[in-house]
Amino acid sequence: MNRHLFSFKAFVALLGITGSLQGCSSLPEVRTQAYAQLKSEKTFETDFESTWKAIESALRLNTITSRNPSEVTPLEFSQLPQRTLQTDWVFSRSRTKYIDYQVDGFPRKTYLQNRFKYQILAERLLGGIKVRVMTQEEIERLDARGNPVGYTQIGEPDSSLASDLIEKISQELRSAP
Repeated sequence: MNRHLFSFKAFVALLGITGSLQGCSSLPEVRTQAYAQLKSEKTFETDFESTWKAIESALRLNTITSRNPSEVTPLEFSQLPQRTLQTDWVFSRSRTKYIDYQVDGFPRKTYLQNRFKYQILAERLLGGIKVRVMTQEEIERLDARGNPVGYTQIGEPDSSLASDLIEKISQELRSAP
């Protein structure tokens, strides 16, 4: 009798797990557009203060959530070995993550909303300041009706996000007086 009760409980537990997995599988599959990996770091042949000002200027439209160290005097910049910065979420449309669906038998593709954060590390090296940009990217999942069901991290972050920021920093350095 106990053996049958145990197998019944195991069966009910299995149904619960299967049911919860089926609920997740009703979400459309997220696909990733294949692009070449782009660079997320660059060494700038400038001083630390100029490089950091270019980083801050490139991120002037973003909300900065933390800097480490938080305050640095011009004199401290000459001795500073490294500094980090992190932004708040930036919301946009993904360039690489999408879902496929059909309308009246015709295939369609829609790129998903995403959000991402930048984390920047600037460190002193022989010959310049190495700037490394790391991104954390999440995409908005949609149910079968197209309603948002929250954000989730899927695969590798889009490397063009970091590469674009590196290019903005380069432009800020070139345009600095």
